[in-house]
Amino acid sequence: MPKVYVVSAFTSNGEGGNLAGVVFDIVSDTEKQLIAKQLGYSETVFVEGDMFKYFTPETEIDFCGHATLAALSLMEFEELDIQLNNFTVKAYKDTLPRFSADEGEVIETSINQKEVLDSLGIESNDVDKEGFNIIYTGLKDLFIHVKDLNVLKPNFKEISRISKELDIVGYHVYSDHPEYDANTRNFAPLYGIDEESATGSANSGLAYLKSLNSSKKKYRFLQGEAMNRKSEIIVYIDNGIYISGEATLIEVINIGG
Repeated sequence: MPKVYVVSAFTSNGEGGNLAGVVFDIVSDTEKQLIAKQLGYSETVFVEGDMFKYFTPETEIDFCGHATLAALSLMEFEELDIQLNNFTVKAYKDTLPRFSADEGEVIETSINQKEVLDSLGIESNDVDKEGFNIIYTGLKDLFIHVKDLNVLKPNFKEISRISKELDIVGYHVYSDHPEYDANTRNFAPLYGIDEESATGSANSGLAYLKSLNSSKKKYRFLQGEAMNRKSEIIVYIDNGIYISGEATLIEVINIGG
């Protein structure tokens, strides 16, 4: 039976974070999907040499930040080139693992802002100055700057529909915070993830977006408070986009393929 390491990634002082399954055993793609569905975590990563493959309970995806951190936290390395389906990730074992996202890009496309607002149960006066942006740093997400995350009433069916129309993974909604560069919530129901407590890929996109009007090199994002799983995601912008954070091994289990 495959051995699964359950790791909480982007923890804050060992607490909170986002659970991911990590599998080092070689299994078929069909078995990968079955294992990911049985585990039920938002993502499970399967490590085969220098190749990482990511599965949600519903489907394979191209990249996942918190699952990458989870796997790297268990591995011995100094520098590592990770092969993904569409690009290569460069990883370094500093005090904490640090790994690259893909190059950032602003995606220009038409967004029906009223439909997006309706899907979140908010109005135009709830939106803050940075508004709406679609950003790619390995995955595409819709970024929405709001004044207060607590007023959101997400309609997951509508978010899923809009995400499919826009060809994005989901929404990354964020607000200003006195101690962090932003407080965030992430919704990806199109991929079977209603809400996620820590997302490395989406926060790398948010750091890229903020870096377009800032010279800052290090960004700290808070996520997961609405799920009682406070998480801290660190992103560096310095000759590339690099994701980092704490990870905590929770348990090791055997699971049938």
